[in-house]
Amino acid sequence: MSRRMNAELLGNQTDEALQLQNPEWLEVNIDGDVHHGFNQLWYPKAVQRISGCGPTVAAVLLYYLNKRNRNVLSLTGEGKQGALRLMEEVWRYVTPGFMGLNSTAKFKRGMDAFLQSYQMDWDCKIMDVQPRHSFDEVGRFLVEALGEDCPVAFLNLQRGSVTAFEGWHWIVVTGFDGGKLVTALDEGGRKRFNLEEWVNTTKLGGGLAYIRDVYRKGFWGNHIP
Repeated sequence: MSRRMNAELLGNQTDEALQLQNPEWLEVNIDGDVHHGFNQLWYPKAVQRISGCGPTVAAVLLYYLNKRNRNVLSLTGEGKQGALRLMEEVWRYVTPGFMGLNSTAKFKRGMDAFLQSYQMDWDCKIMDVQPRHSFDEVGRFLVEALGEDCPVAFLNLQRGSVTAFEGWHWIVVTGFDGGKLVTALDEGGRKRFNLEEWVNTTKLGGGLAYIRDVYRKGFWGNHIP
């Protein structure tokens, strides 16, 4: 999606209290058109394009963390082809079932298997969000993740009164204004929506997940427990 289209999605709201330190790492240039994050429509098979939002989002989380940690995971590469290579590999572990990837537990199970297979000392942390969940608790989870410079996977099983995205869908959260508004990547574009409105109106809830490197001392000079 072009930068012009992205600006139309975000409107005039651009300032954020917490956001990824290097959001440009998630920009993919395809023939001069900048896409934000990866797109499940890049998968070659129809079933992957239909149900691949979960593994696509998982690949985005891994890609960003890998860039931050100096590309310790050799699977990733630049551009669309590098992204697709990682997406295909992640699909082997974070694999949607008949109902898609419809829980954070399934997301974590697949990510844990991937991380164990590649012997990565990273951890997948999850939070289930029920209808009318405590918004303060949801906000704290986002602050924790983004404060560690980790993008957040957001599962929306039913969108309530929020129209910025589809239901039964995963997207990537990259920013939180500390109040109600969240910025996210979805199918190549950026969107901003009122997360508190979603928490208060969704009928099915969803969840959040992020991947962090358990020991960051080797890269950043400090340890995050």
